[in-house]
Amino acid sequence: LSTAMSRLIKLLLLAQVSVSTCLAAWAPLNPEETLYVYTSCFDEWAPKDGTQRKAVAETWFKSWDLKPDNPGTHCFAKCVLEGVGLYDGKTNTMAVSRVVEQQKAFEKFNSYGPKEVNDLTSALSPIKPSSDCGQLYKVYTPVFEKFKKTIRSLYHGHKEVTEKIYKSLGSNIKQKDETYATFCAKKHLAKATKLRHCNIRQFSMNVKPDDDLKKYIDCLFKGYRYISTDGNFYVSAIQMNFRKVKWFFCRHQNSCMIFTKLETQKVTLKSKLS
Repeated sequence: LSTAMSRLIKLLLLAQVSVSTCLAAWAPLNPEETLYVYTSCFDEWAPKDGTQRKAVAETWFKSWDLKPDNPGTHCFAKCVLEGVGLYDGKTNTMAVSRVVEQQKAFEKFNSYGPKEVNDLTSALSPIKPSSDCGQLYKVYTPVFEKFKKTIRSLYHGHKEVTEKIYKSLGSNIKQKDETYATFCAKKHLAKATKLRHCNIRQFSMNVKPDDDLKKYIDCLFKGYRYISTDGNFYVSAIQMNFRKVKWFFCRHQNSCMIFTKLETQKVTLKSKLS
């Protein structure tokens, strides 16, 4: 595991180089990206109790209702709004122009049109959001309730439509039954020799970097959501995954002791990413 952590640090530093040439502004979200937003926000804010968790999943995803009116739902709503780019937490504003971009990107797959989107943006524009989950929920919910059908279509809430998009985008989107490692390798390592391909996939320390490797790492870390589309590291996401791995090994492998050294390396890792 110590070697694995060293490899991770090397990959992160390589990714830090790659993002300098791979920066991108906000772009309309495809179904894979919105699915990640929904599931990660659910994991963070849904009740931990199994029965309650299942009930909330039905409410939030099947019925598309922002209920019950409680702190968990409030912060789930904020998390989703930030995740899809509709709420900009840095400027504390509603990024209304992105709604139009989202509509144009996938308009051929949906039945709604510019009129519905114009009505939605007109309703969103006067909103004065807050960084507080409860306050943001309070001002956004009336708009959500009135334009739920349009919002659900905009952000890929209909399975029958998303399946068409997955099929249409083909190899340009990570398919549901595909890992990000496989998707990124197909996209960026097609020219690599078999040995180089294997070494890269095994995170070998002897792989020499080139443009294809940088693009592969960039794709991989954005897929894992370790790097944002604008080139910033999500240090919290990396630390969260570290905690999940630690929990697994402590519970199932009886290997808690090995994490003592790795815990000290987290400080080094964080300083390299900051």
